[in-house]
Amino acid sequence: MKNIQVLESYSKLEQANLKGISGSKLNYAILCNKALLKTEAEALQASRVYAPEFIKYDEDVRKIFDKYADKDANGDKITYGNQHKISNVEYLQKYNFEILEFNKGKEELIAAAGIVDNEFLAHLEEESTIEIKTVSISLIPETITIEQLDALMFMVTND
Repeated sequence: MKNIQVLESYSKLEQANLKGISGSKLNYAILCNKALLKTEAEALQASRVYAPEFIKYDEDVRKIFDKYADKDANGDKITYGNQHKISNVEYLQKYNFEILEFNKGKEELIAAAGIVDNEFLAHLEEESTIEIKTVSISLIPETITIEQLDALMFMVTND
């Protein structure tokens, strides 16, 4: 299992509603794997460390974006799927100009953050050393939902 799969598997386990799954062996494996994946996922996330100056820079960039982002009648940003956007062409041009001006003199800071990102992405492609507790497909209850099964697929074997 690669480190990226560790993060994905942990995220799915955290988000899935696993209530109602029966079977002591299956539930034991779920609990063990959840704890194991949590520890590993937190360590992976902690390995992505930006300079404090970049964190401040990123907050400032978000504030600039928020100024121009699409808003509803109450002034709250509109969410499209899981993202915000700037649909107004004039606002988009103003945002781009302001970001270009804001970024002047910050090239080294931005490049250093890019290096952190590239190292993190490379680390995600490495093999993890964790040992997942697996369960046979025969231990999966017939009443399991597709969402639940999707969250557990990383630990299910076909034997």
